[in-house]
Amino acid sequence: MNILEIIYEDHRKVDTLFMEIENTSDAKKREEFFAQIYKDLTAHSEAEEEVVYPAIRAQLPKVQHLYDEQAQMKQLLETIKSSNGSDASFMTRVKQLKEMVQHHVKEEEGDMFNKFRQTMNEAQMEQLSKQFKEAKSRIQQSMAS
Repeated sequence: MNILEIIYEDHRKVDTLFMEIENTSDAKKREEFFAQIYKDLTAHSEAEEEVVYPAIRAQLPKVQHLYDEQAQMKQLLETIKSSNGSDASFMTRVKQLKEMVQHHVKEEEGDMFNKFRQTMNEAQMEQLSKQFKEAKSRIQQSMAS
């Protein structure tokens, strides 16, 4: 799998988790789904910032915008993490996060993916995929400890 396929899969997984959280009224289940969203988005975004964005920075002038969006998402993730699934503001913030993530995904899957296709060959994208998976695994392990 190349880097674009890996990122695309991560994006779809988070879409599914947002759907799950929206389709339940059980506060505990909401918290469980959010905990998974938190882990997945944190590891994904940090690995992108470490591996993916630096690899495309020269070809994608707006890469700083992607870093900035992720910083905003991380702040919102922390705010939601410290709230309760039964709080009235919990779902409002989750919906706000979902909108931010969807906007960010649209930019990545459009502009960034196109730049990768234009400037990198399959072997380069495979190598980036390996580095991304290694970074994500390391980040997930440090989150677990």
